[in-house]
Amino acid sequence: MSRRRHRTGSAQFEAVVLVTAVVLAGSGAYAAIGRSMANDVEGSAHGHAPHSHARSSHAPSIAAQASLVSRVSEFARSVRRTEGLTRDARAARSTAEGLVRGNDFITWRGLHTASESGGSYADKLGQAFMAQLESLGPHGHWIDMGTGEGKAVTEFLDAFGTTPGAAPDVTAIAFDDPHLNYLRATFTNFREFHGKFVESIPASDVRPADLISDLYGPLSYTHAFDTVLQRYADILRPGGKAYAYLGKSLSLRTPGAPALVRSGSELAGALDRAIHGMRVEALQAPKRQVLLAFTKTEQRVRVPSLPIESFLASKPPKRTFVLGDAVSASVH
Repeated sequence: MSRRRHRTGSAQFEAVVLVTAVVLAGSGAYAAIGRSMANDVEGSAHGHAPHSHARSSHAPSIAAQASLVSRVSEFARSVRRTEGLTRDARAARSTAEGLVRGNDFITWRGLHTASESGGSYADKLGQAFMAQLESLGPHGHWIDMGTGEGKAVTEFLDAFGTTPGAAPDVTAIAFDDPHLNYLRATFTNFREFHGKFVESIPASDVRPADLISDLYGPLSYTHAFDTVLQRYADILRPGGKAYAYLGKSLSLRTPGAPALVRSGSELAGALDRAIHGMRVEALQAPKRQVLLAFTKTEQRVRVPSLPIESFLASKPPKRTFVLGDAVSASVH
């Protein structure tokens, strides 16, 4: 619903711009006619041919109007390109939740099996993640945020075959029910949450984790990046890691910086300096996508407020968050 309202607003805004342009163009035309009539009168008074003056005075006016129409058309195209752009935090939240509730994204990614569009957990999250996952013993705990249909956790637990007791605890979190009855019946150390956003699940309900995976999960869709990241930090044990594959969905605006921070290394650097108690690293990802690793280094982690500046509805949405003045001294 929020997207529909926004599209309507964009259309109305575009219409206002076009009407304004027409009015301005009309005003310019009337002014040109007035100047032409004045030239005609002046030409007649001096015995000159009026029509040549009229033609010469109309030419620049027509060119100016054509230039104005061209600029307005380009602006209208820009409005259409960004009709999903939301700058109001409440509207961004509504749009973000609408995308998740609509379940309009890839939900079938395996640990080693790629989805139809390509990319398994091993492909996207990399060897460092896979090595840490495989090193978890029966006392370890992996949480898969945004598990979709649970293909990755199913592949992982199935690998333990007849020795399910050797598997670490595994928790799958998804908004829609992933229908993992088989895992619930087979593995007593498997748990899942669905029907809620991760930030609304009390941290006390989730056992402390050694490893969190977020492959185009909550951190790629949320309007409240700081809240979700703080929840991850609260759930992780000291020394635990969260791997977040964000693609190109995230950018930051830092005080005094002329351009947005978008690359993995720049994002990691800005967040690493701003977050207390957590180390942030950029890992190698295909096609210049963003893959970040968050390591909990202290018991208490403080993620600064990151108010949302813009939200462009897509899969995943493109969002810009602002590192405020309170952390600007540590960022620069």
